[in-house]
Amino acid sequence: MKVTKWLLIICLVFVTSQVALLSDVKAGVTGKIAGVVKDAESGDLLPGANVIIEGTNKGAATDPQGRFLIINVTPGTYNLKIQMMGFGPAMVTDVRVFSDRTRTINVDLSMAVIEGQEVV
Repeated sequence: MKVTKWLLIICLVFVTSQVALLSDVKAGVTGKIAGVVKDAESGDLLPGANVIIEGTNKGAATDPQGRFLIINVTPGTYNLKIQMMGFGPAMVTDVRVFSDRTRTINVDLSMAVIEGQEVV
């Protein structure tokens, strides 16, 4: 009975140590891109702006405070395209993302006039 008890304890310790090792291996494989989008003239925060990582299907929209967060970004160098209705698009190039780090990007958008055809 004592041998079975000790064998069970040893097996339990072994299994928990292996689970801990596996969870450490998966940690820190991707990075994040975060930041704020503001109006270039007034400095007002812009809720609802779209921030897209070119060449991927990843992106985010800014929250009511003009902040955005894109998670699970594979490490590498990217271009960000920022768009919002009534503002000209902005491009941020050469954004480097590292494992287990947050890259902060703050962008100012300038107002743009949207021209349409005359309606008769």
